Amino acid sequence: KTHHLDYDKITWLLETKPEVLIIATGWDGVTKVDEKIKTIDSCIVHILKTDDARKLYNKLKSKGEKVAMHYHSTC
Repeated sequence: KTHHLDYDKITWLLETKPEVLIIATGWDGVTKVDEKIKTIDSCIVHILKTDDARKLYNKLKSKGEKVAMHYHSTC
């Protein structure tokens, strides 16, 4: 486990061509996100604490949007 999310760890999610990518940074928001992830321009990127990320994911999926999420479940 690590508290740093590198770009190469999420590239497989981008292969699905999501409209929205959600990065969950943990319950306390401890995970540090690679700057390259923040500049992805092929989709909308949201970087949120885990609970907020989960809520946004469910909201967008219920609207039928194509959403991918990297979920950091601890911290």
